[in-house]
Amino acid sequence: MFKGTAPAQLRMVLDFWQRLIQDDVFVLATSIAYTATLSLFLLLVGLIALLGRVVDQWQAQQAIVNALRPYLPPDGVTLVKGTLAAVIHTRGTVGVLATVGLFWGATAVASTLRHSLNRVLRVPRARPFWRRKLVELAMVLLGGAFLSLSLVASGILAMVERIRSPDVAAEFVRRSLALALTARASPWIFSGLAFLAVYRFLPNLRFAWRSVLAATLTAMLLFEGVKRAFFWYLTTMADYPLVYGPLAVVVVFMIWVYLVALVVLIGAEVMVRIQATRL
Repeated sequence: MFKGTAPAQLRMVLDFWQRLIQDDVFVLATSIAYTATLSLFLLLVGLIALLGRVVDQWQAQQAIVNALRPYLPPDGVTLVKGTLAAVIHTRGTVGVLATVGLFWGATAVASTLRHSLNRVLRVPRARPFWRRKLVELAMVLLGGAFLSLSLVASGILAMVERIRSPDVAAEFVRRSLALALTARASPWIFSGLAFLAVYRFLPNLRFAWRSVLAATLTAMLLFEGVKRAFFWYLTTMADYPLVYGPLAVVVVFMIWVYLVALVVLIGAEVMVRIQATRL
């Protein structure tokens, strides 16, 4: 009876919501957030261990923080900075663990995300173990490439400051339209590339480019909207420090990763819808 009276758009939204419930999207997002939080320390240890062999440790720390700052709430940035500082102080005793932590910590997150995507996309069969690990390691290397690009950009700006006086360098950066546009567009570019790589390569099933691009665009728009709303809430209305005390930073990070995981899985649901209409 309800379907006969409801507008087509409302029925579409209700059907989509029902699909989210059936696929346990909210439960899957929780598992991704939990795994990401547990793996955070190992990931940062590995990044510092690798980048620290090329550049100064504190420069590597700043590069990682700058690369992640557009995508994390303020408390998330604080958590990352604190963890990186602790890693630098203990780096001499965890050199081997750093490398192991990078690969296994990162692949644990990628593996959980892959499993969740396969569930949402209803993939009929899994890849062989060796192939799954290769894909997951490739995703880790892609994340490292993003951080490396940030490091290169920081190095270029540092060279400008050495060649010119600070005032001239600042004026050069301000007047460079290309740098200004790149700075504004880089969060969109990197998030778009990340979503595109996840939807294209991580699931065990290949989808048409039309479906992948639709999912990527949906995830990008949702991510920016959720990011702005969540960051605004944290800075204006939230009283979470009174509730969680010293654990507030970790809790905020987990909630943020949960929201991002929801965005990724909702994009996957859109990909399924677009693929179905194409067939």
